[in-house]
Amino acid sequence: PAAPQAGAPQPAAPAPPPPPPAQRQPPAPAAAAAQGGVQVQLGALPSEEAARAEWARLSRLLPEQFRTRTPIVQRVERPNAQPLWRLRAGGFRDADAARAFCDAVRARGGACAVVGG
Repeated sequence: PAAPQAGAPQPAAPAPPPPPPAQRQPPAPAAAAAQGGVQVQLGALPSEEAARAEWARLSRLLPEQFRTRTPIVQRVERPNAQPLWRLRAGGFRDADAARAFCDAVRARGGACAVVGG
C-alpha cells in the first residue's frame, strides 16, 4: 500500500462517544435555577385542572410577575387520601426575589410560600 503523501489531508478521527450518565456534568447554575432552585408554591389543589386554572387566574392578576414564569404542576400522592396537585413556579435568582414575588401575589389575594433554595 502507498504511504500517505506529506501535506495530504488526513481522514478525520471519529468523535468520541458521549460520557455515560454518571460522568455527565450537572447543568449550569442558570439552567439549574430554571429547572428548580428557589421556587414558590402557589397552591395545593384537588386536580390538575384546578392548578392550571389557578395559574391562569394569578397570571391575569399579576401579568408582569408571571410573564417570565412557567407553571410547575406536580401530582402529590398521599396515603389514605386523594392526591393533590402542587402548583409552583421556579427560576428565582435567590430567596429574596422569591419572597418579593410572594409579597406581590399575597397582596392580590393569592397564596404563596417560598420553597427550596
